[in-house]
Amino acid sequence: MNNETLRAAYAPTIEITQAQYDELLGFKNKFGSSHLAAAIHQGRNGTWSFLDELSGRIFGHGIGEATDKNIETIMQAWLHPECVKVVE
Repeated sequence: MNNETLRAAYAPTIEITQAQYDELLGFKNKFGSSHLAAAIHQGRNGTWSFLDELSGRIFGHGIGEATDKNIETIMQAWLHPECVKVVE
């Protein structure tokens, strides 16, 4: 495999808007990585997590509605901010 193939597989470019990026950075500066997976009992429907809340703030969905793709995008951007490309 060449470098471009490896980058596409393991560190793809993540395109998000400036508002989404600002939300991600705000959360990242406020909470550590361990907070993302910590379940919090909230609301009528049981548990949700900081990661689900962040996904909702970035992608505009309700609590408990994060998709696997939403979570993967957030985690990739969280762990590899150099892969983020801000688009309008």
